[in-house]
Amino acid sequence: MTSNYKVLAAIRDYPNETDLQIAKMCATKVQVVRRLRYKSKPKFKPVAGTYFIADQRGRVKIGVSKNVIGRLHAIQTDNADKLTLLKVVGEDEIDLHTKFDKYRIRGEWFTLSDEIREYLK
Repeated sequence: MTSNYKVLAAIRDYPNETDLQIAKMCATKVQVVRRLRYKSKPKFKPVAGTYFIADQRGRVKIGVSKNVIGRLHAIQTDNADKLTLLKVVGEDEIDLHTKFDKYRIRGEWFTLSDEIREYLK
């Protein structure tokens, strides 16, 4: 659970929600304080797994990465919509693509259906 101190510090110092998500994933208060003091990106262990990243148009990307936060930043660079990391799971990406194939738009992008929302709970 993220402490109130970390969230408040992150809200004050991080200019966008993607950076706020990174701050919430910091392991200790020291990392957030270090970010505030030295204006450098916090160091954290990369989160690996199959991710669900949603855009503002009701679409979700189901992909896999060794560094999910880095992948979120890379996808955001190429996307005009604000992206949000919904969840990271340990399940195989191909199995999820097969499971939700009827909602596939193109490639790894799917319509954010009620079935996918239910899976994410």
